[in-house]
Amino acid sequence: MICLVDSTLKLCPGICMQEKSGVLGELALKAGMVTEKLNEIEGVRCNELMGAMYAFPRIFLPEKAVAEAKVKKCHDFVYR
Repeated sequence: MICLVDSTLKLCPGICMQEKSGVLGELALKAGMVTEKLNEIEGVRCNELMGAMYAFPRIFLPEKAVAEAKVKKCHDFVYR
Protein backbone atom coordinates (compact mmCIF):
# COMPACT_ATOMS: atom_id res chain seq x y z
CA MET A 1 0.00 0.00 0.00
CA ILE A 2 3.07 2.20 -0.07
CA CYS A 3 2.25 3.52 -3.56
CA LEU A 4 -1.13 4.84 -2.43
CA VAL A 5 0.33 6.48 0.68
CA ASP A 6 3.41 8.09 -0.83
CA SER A 7 3.09 8.90 -4.52
CA THR A 8 6.48 10.70 -4.51
CA LEU A 9 8.38 7.39 -4.41
CA LYS A 10 10.26 6.55 -7.58
CA LEU A 11 8.94 3.02 -8.01
CA CYS A 12 8.23 1.09 -11.15
CA PRO A 13 4.77 2.20 -12.41
CA GLY A 14 3.79 -1.46 -12.79
CA ILE A 15 4.14 -2.01 -9.04
CA CYS A 16 1.78 0.88 -8.23
CA MET A 17 -0.76 -0.29 -10.82
CA GLN A 18 -0.61 -3.81 -9.41
CA GLU A 19 -1.21 -2.44 -5.90
CA LYS A 20 -4.09 -0.27 -7.09
CA SER A 21 -5.68 -3.21 -8.92
CA GLY A 22 -5.42 -5.30 -5.75
CA VAL A 23 -7.14 -2.68 -3.61
CA LEU A 24 -9.90 -2.12 -6.16
CA GLY A 25 -10.38 -5.87 -6.50
CA GLU A 26 -10.84 -6.22 -2.74
CA LEU A 27 -13.38 -3.38 -2.72
CA ALA A 28 -15.33 -5.00 -5.56
CA LEU A 29 -15.40 -8.29 -3.64
CA LYS A 30 -16.72 -6.54 -0.51
CA ALA A 31 -19.35 -4.68 -2.53
CA GLY A 32 -20.55 -7.97 -3.99
CA MET A 33 -20.80 -9.51 -0.53
CA VAL A 34 -22.85 -6.58 0.81
CA THR A 35 -25.25 -6.77 -2.15
CA GLU A 36 -25.59 -10.54 -1.78
CA LYS A 37 -26.28 -10.39 1.97
CA LEU A 38 -28.85 -7.60 1.65
CA ASN A 39 -30.68 -9.51 -1.08
CA GLU A 40 -30.83 -12.60 1.16
CA ILE A 41 -33.06 -10.72 3.63
CA GLU A 42 -36.75 -11.37 3.06
CA GLY A 43 -38.49 -8.22 1.80
CA VAL A 44 -35.25 -6.40 0.91
CA ARG A 45 -33.86 -5.80 -2.58
CA CYS A 46 -30.66 -3.95 -3.38
CA ASN A 47 -28.97 -3.12 -6.67
CA GLU A 48 -25.30 -3.92 -7.08
CA LEU A 49 -23.04 -1.48 -5.21
CA MET A 50 -20.90 0.74 -7.41
CA GLY A 51 -18.24 3.38 -6.87
CA ALA A 52 -18.27 4.70 -3.32
CA MET A 53 -19.98 1.60 -1.87
CA TYR A 54 -23.22 3.28 -0.82
CA ALA A 55 -26.08 0.79 -0.52
CA PHE A 56 -29.65 1.85 -1.21
CA PRO A 57 -31.77 -1.16 -0.32
CA ARG A 58 -35.48 -1.15 -1.10
CA ILE A 59 -37.62 -2.50 1.73
CA PHE A 60 -40.97 -4.13 0.94
CA LEU A 61 -43.42 -4.13 3.84
CA PRO A 62 -46.04 -6.86 4.08
CA GLU A 63 -49.50 -5.73 2.92
CA LYS A 64 -50.99 -6.72 6.27
CA ALA A 65 -48.61 -4.38 8.14
CA VAL A 66 -49.39 -1.50 5.79
CA ALA A 67 -53.14 -2.05 6.15
CA GLU A 68 -52.91 -2.23 9.95
CA ALA A 69 -50.87 0.99 10.08
CA LYS A 70 -53.50 2.78 7.97
CA VAL A 71 -56.31 1.62 10.26
CA LYS A 72 -54.52 2.46 13.51
CA LYS A 73 -52.93 5.67 12.18
CA CYS A 74 -49.84 4.96 14.27
CA HIS A 75 -47.31 3.91 11.66
CA ASP A 76 -44.19 3.95 13.84
CA PHE A 77 -45.60 1.60 16.45
CA VAL A 78 -46.89 -0.94 13.93
CA TYR A 79 -43.48 -1.48 12.31
CA ARG A 80 -41.56 -2.12 15.52
